[in-house]
This record gives sequence, structure tokens and C-alpha cells, in this order.
Amino acid sequence: MDDINKDTNIVYKPPGVMSTSGVPGVYRIRRGTMQWVARINLSGRWINLGYFKEKADAVAARRYAEMNPESVTIHKPGPRHKKYHTKEEKEAGYKARHRASYEKNKLNPSWVAKRKESNKSWYSNNQKDPVKSILNSARTRARKNGLEFNLTQDDLAVPLICPVLGIPIFFGRSGFGKHLNDSASMDRIIPERGYVKDNIKIISMRANILKRDCTDPEELRKVADYIEQNLIERKTFDLSSKQNDKTDE
Repeated sequence: MDDINKDTNIVYKPPGVMSTSGVPGVYRIRRGTMQWVARINLSGRWINLGYFKEKADAVAARRYAEMNPESVTIHKPGPRHKKYHTKEEKEAGYKARHRASYEKNKLNPSWVAKRKESNKSWYSNNQKDPVKSILNSARTRARKNGLEFNLTQDDLAVPLICPVLGIPIFFGRSGFGKHLNDSASMDRIIPERGYVKDNIKIISMRANILKRDCTDPEELRKVADYIEQNLIERKTFDLSSKQNDKTDE
């Protein structure tokens, strides 16, 4: 019995084997046009020697590896990748890839033009169904911030006039990546409850910006008093400036 058959005590059949060749470490497989694979066991690890069309070539590779084991390259196993990633890790990875792509292509005129066109198309599609767009944006924010969400388009009562400031509300006027004061905006009455029925209202973007997360009327009154006092001081300053200008003349 030749040297190649002395390895019969090692039994290994890789997945997808159609039939063995009678030679240890040489197997018949189906991998594109390659029909044979040669492997050898070194230091307790099976090393793949390559894929071959002919059985004779696979056997020759096996024989050579047995006679010259130092010629076989043993790759060290790399770090194992995590099978599952947390939501924060996925989001951080997405942001990092997005930032890297932007930094790489921001000086490329064709890439910038294509990106602008894609953004315009996205905003145009949102303007066709603005209520759905507001709902989708709220769903994304709820998922990102871990808030409850159970709204449908039928749950949104869309007024024509802002119930807070009394200004007209317009849809599809967010501009190109910008929010206008009279754009429609979804407000959470109690922010901690999330986006659930009986906890949201459609108001103007200006009113929502003023309200933000504040639900204490006293705090809002203090802010209003502060703004009013600033306006009084501003008017006083303007009047004194005008009087000084007249005196100088």
C-alpha cells in the first residue's frame, strides 16, 4: 500500500460529497466545473489544497502535500464575527458607512448631482401623499426612541387651521430637506406615551417647535413673559437709539 493510503484512519467527508475516490483526502464534489477536491489533515486541522477538474490532479496535490507538509499554508482563524448585532450597533454601522461614502464622494460632481436628484425624487413622492409621509416619519421616530406606535392614517384628524396659532396648515411644503413654519407636524400631547391614539394632534411646525417636550403651562408662560419682556426692552432700545440719532443731527 502506498503512502497516501496510510491515512485511512482519518475519516472526513465534507458536506455535499457525491462519492469518494478511494484515496483519503480526495473527494468527488460538484462545484461549478471543478469535480474534485483535495484536503490534508495537519495539526488536527483539515486544510483545503484546492479544487480540480481531474481526479489525477487532486491525487497529485494530495501526494505532494504529504511529502512536503511545510509547503502547505495554514491560515490562522480570524476573529469570529458576531452573528447578531444590537439595534445601536446596526445604526452606528449604517451611519459610519453613510459618512464614509459621503466623505469619499462629496467632491465628485456626478455623485453630488445624482444624490440631489434622488433626494428630490424622494421628497416629490412624499408630497403626493403627505399624510402617509407624516405617519411613516412618526413610525421611524417611535422605533428609534423606543416609543409605542399604533397609528393608522384613519387615526389622523388633519385640520386646515393650526389649533394653537390659528395659522393655515399646508402639506407637502417642507421644501427640500427643510421644515416651514406652516408645515403640518405631529405633536404628542404626553411625550412619554408615544405615538398612540388620543395622544397625537396635527399642528403647525411653528407651534410644535415652540412646544417641544414642554407640557407645563407655567413654564410656557414664563417663556412667554421672557419673550414679552425682551420685546419691551427692544422697543425701548430702538426708541432711545432714534432719539440719540436726532440729537446728533
